[in-house]
Amino acid sequence: GRAVHRQSQLDLDAANTARETADGLRTGLDGTRARETTLIGDLGRAEEAVTRADRTVRQADTDLRRGTRARDAIQAQVHEIGRDLGEVRRELGTQAHRHSQAWAGLPGLTRALETGRRAESIGEGPSQRSSMSSAPARATRSGRFGGQPLPAPPPEDQGPAEAPATPVPAPAPRPVLPSDERAQLVARLPGMTEQDRTARLLDLASPDREALASDRTLAAELRRALPADEFARTAALLMVDVPAGADLPVSAGIEARAQVARMLRSPAVAERMLNEGARMTVVPKDAATTSLDAFGVLRGKSAQDARPFATMRGAETDGQVAVGEENLLGGATSVPGAGLYARPCPGWPGSRRW
Repeated sequence: GRAVHRQSQLDLDAANTARETADGLRTGLDGTRARETTLIGDLGRAEEAVTRADRTVRQADTDLRRGTRARDAIQAQVHEIGRDLGEVRRELGTQAHRHSQAWAGLPGLTRALETGRRAESIGEGPSQRSSMSSAPARATRSGRFGGQPLPAPPPEDQGPAEAPATPVPAPAPRPVLPSDERAQLVARLPGMTEQDRTARLLDLASPDREALASDRTLAAELRRALPADEFARTAALLMVDVPAGADLPVSAGIEARAQVARMLRSPAVAERMLNEGARMTVVPKDAATTSLDAFGVLRGKSAQDARPFATMRGAETDGQVAVGEENLLGGATSVPGAGLYARPCPGWPGSRRW
């Protein structure tokens, strides 16, 4: 019986020990499960962090590529600006050289111009045009002369008195070109030098000049072939007409074309104005605007303010613009009633309007 009791006691002790061990294991298992739950949460957060980091890396890569493209574009613009500045410097140097040459030859040019003024009483015939009208457009009279008339040319060098100039008979009107010759001229114009092109256009009769100005294909070719400023001056040559009867046709033509060229600095605008039929006619100083055929539709009519068009020194109809010769060069007109309406014209820099 003692042996059984001892064995029972031993078994009871072993059972208690096993129970304690099981409790310990159970406690450890609960702790392990808690740590597992914590680790699972940490793992989820870590995965989210990795996802955010990956997204950040991709965004940074996108930003880097965008920034690289922007940098490359800026560098390209810098190089282009540098190239443009170099071209501008060269052009300014060329212009400065031309102006220096022009100033050096100014006395002789003034004498030549005065001779041309005396010799020309109408807007046709050979003169100083081919050499003078090809010069770049100069500053407006409003900036340099404040709207005042052109100054008189300097006196000739002192010397023996010259005999009065013999009046030069008016040259015959220029003949209209045959169609085949005009077509050949159209083909050559874009490739000519500006001086040759200017001389050739100034030598045309008004109908031929208008035919070229109305040629849309020619306008497009000139725009493609010429720099913007040269295209503007060429368009002005095509758009401006100085009819017979002008007092100073050379000077009036130079001033009118210079002002038109300044308004046509945009090649798109210049081409559109040519194609839409915009033209300027210089009204001789002592002729009524309505005496010109282009403005014959205004004869006997008055403007909205009741002023007769015959007394107005500027008008516009169907794209045809008239500007008085005296408004371009200064001076006064003898057209009755026209002087009553002389005042500054905001539309034409350097001129006076009706």
